[in-house]
Amino acid sequence: MNKRQIAARERHVDTVACLRAEKADVGPTALLTQQLDQCCSDLAAAGARQADAKRARGGAVAQAARERRRLRRDFLLPAGTIAKLPEMKHLPGIEPLMTVPHARATTQTLVDAGNTALKTLRAPVVAGAYREKRLGAEFVSAMRDCVKTLVAKDRRAVHEAKQLSLETREVRRQVSKARTIAHAIVATVGARMEKDDRFAFALKNAMRIG
Repeated sequence: MNKRQIAARERHVDTVACLRAEKADVGPTALLTQQLDQCCSDLAAAGARQADAKRARGGAVAQAARERRRLRRDFLLPAGTIAKLPEMKHLPGIEPLMTVPHARATTQTLVDAGNTALKTLRAPVVAGAYREKRLGAEFVSAMRDCVKTLVAKDRRAVHEAKQLSLETREVRRQVSKARTIAHAIVATVGARMEKDDRFAFALKNAMRIG
């Protein structure tokens, strides 16, 4: 939750406490007080889930970023460097290896480049030349695993981002719900507020009404 949402929940908690302390949670106000109290609990729970989702999203994004860097640094760049050697660059079909995505390339761009590189490295002529440069089957297998891992970690990052979005919407929904209930409470105790200055002051102070 952001600071404004935290402050809103604190106001509603104080409002519930004030109504109960002043014995104002009777009649129609009793149900509204219970609803506001429950809404405060639901908002706290939603806020906790949102915080968990934010941490999970951050961790997943960081892991995907590390895997993007690894694919480029450990596989695409070495393969591209070798492809540009004088004795290599004229091999048929080697051209795709010469172009390496930049450091800020998207996951999809890097995955596409990785898959293209794997296809190129499986070509017999290219594979034989790379084996002579000590980038043989083990290198290709490790690159394939890296591409698969990157795809999986990127999917997890997308999933965690969606989960965070869901929890953020739920926090906003609970804040809006609590605000509606609080307005209804003011309407039900309006008559007492007009007659009882002390109660009116206490409730306005709890609800942060100037």
